[in-house]
Amino acid sequence: MDYSDLDDCITATRLLEFAKFDCDVQENQHKSITIPWSQAYYPNLILGQTSKTYPIIRRVGDSGDDSSKGATAANKKEVIEANQRYDVLLEFRCPDRWLVRMSKEPTRYTDEEKAKRVVDPATCYPITTDKAFIEKLNRAGQLLNSTLSTKKPKHDDLSQWTRLQFTLFSMLVSSSIFAAYSVGTFYGGIVYLVGSQIRLIFIYGTQRAFIYEITHPMALIKLIEACYMYRHEQDLYREEETYRMLQEIIRSPGLIKALTGSSLRGSADPARDSLSRAVRDQLVHLEKLERKGLDVADLKQAILKKHKIDEMI
Repeated sequence: MDYSDLDDCITATRLLEFAKFDCDVQENQHKSITIPWSQAYYPNLILGQTSKTYPIIRRVGDSGDDSSKGATAANKKEVIEANQRYDVLLEFRCPDRWLVRMSKEPTRYTDEEKAKRVVDPATCYPITTDKAFIEKLNRAGQLLNSTLSTKKPKHDDLSQWTRLQFTLFSMLVSSSIFAAYSVGTFYGGIVYLVGSQIRLIFIYGTQRAFIYEITHPMALIKLIEACYMYRHEQDLYREEETYRMLQEIIRSPGLIKALTGSSLRGSADPARDSLSRAVRDQLVHLEKLERKGLDVADLKQAILKKHKIDEMI
């Protein structure tokens, strides 16, 4: 920032005031402070314009003459630069809200005006002796601590500012088969395709349920370990043999159940079929006591162990 420039000096002064700004929410809910930034908005960059596009402003100067119906080769660069000189106003509202505004008209100065806008960095007051120019600045509210101005300072007069707006353009620029579709259709198709793949990740694989629900998998685990061990030992014959055994087991649901046991528990467990009626009634009675909160697990395990029944509780 050039502190000898009037606009930059005002910005620096307001930043200093913001650093000392105390936001007492209980006292005033709408306490705020504004910070102006001169010629900070660059619409050519935001709108994607280049030197080959038509400028927003069609004439140069502030005379209001509409005789010039476009930018000529001589002043085209000057007109385009005039579109890039918009001010930005940052407003902080208590307790934690920021508002961004831009000037309604671009800020443009002639070389003569730039020379007169040189100020003392300590006071932000112009050092020019042209009293008419200083009075003009006062009337426009462009001086800090102005005593002659009847208007608000420019950075406090919100009528000279507007909310920042963005314009989005939807253009068909693709030369492929997608050129016939809108932007919404294109991205909607991408979301549909990607979403269908992500959905498969979170869906439970019902075809693998029998593997997850095996109650006594030790026999199958040992068979798989044997297959890996024979592969490590390079015993291809026994590796092939154990692999075919595992394949035959997976293809036979009845054989899987016979090796891994039943998923049924309690009185419906097929392992209790060999027990006498009295022992089964005793186990049912212990299960009823267990559901009531009594600690009979050790007694139940002792009965099952006595009859050589391996049951997972």
